[in-house]
Amino acid sequence: MDPLARRQMIAHVQVERQRLLPEHEQATRTTVEMLRAGTGHASEPRLVPYLNLAYLLGVKGTYGDDQLMALALSVANWATTAINDLAHHRPHPATDHRPVRDRHHRRPGRPHLTGSLPGVRPDTTPIGTGPGSGPR
Repeated sequence: MDPLARRQMIAHVQVERQRLLPEHEQATRTTVEMLRAGTGHASEPRLVPYLNLAYLLGVKGTYGDDQLMALALSVANWATTAINDLAHHRPHPATDHRPVRDRHHRRPGRPHLTGSLPGVRPDTTPIGTGPGSGPR
C-alpha cells in the first residue's frame, strides 16, 4: 500500500473509531450477553452460529448499523484477547492461529465456521429473530 493510501486509511479508521466510541459501553454489554447466550447452547454446537446471527440481526434491527458495527468491533476485540490469552498457555506463538482453528474443526459435532447444517444450504435457510434472540 502506498504511503498516501495508508495515511488516508488510518485517518478514516480514527474518524470511525471516534464516531463509534459512544456505542462502546452498550456494545460491550451486548457482546457479553451474546457470548453467554451462545455458551448456553454449547451442547448443541450446530445451533450456535444461527443463534449468533439471529442476535446480530436483532441488534441491527433494534439499534441500527452503528451499534452493529460497534458490536462487531467488540466481538473482534474479545476474540483477539481470547486468542492471545490462549497462546500464553500453549506452546504456539500468538500469531499462529492454527491450534484454535484446528481444534474447532477437529472436534466431533462441530460445524464448519460458516455454521452450515448438514443437508441445509445456508443461502436457503430462513433466519428469524425470535424472542430472546436480540438485545435486552
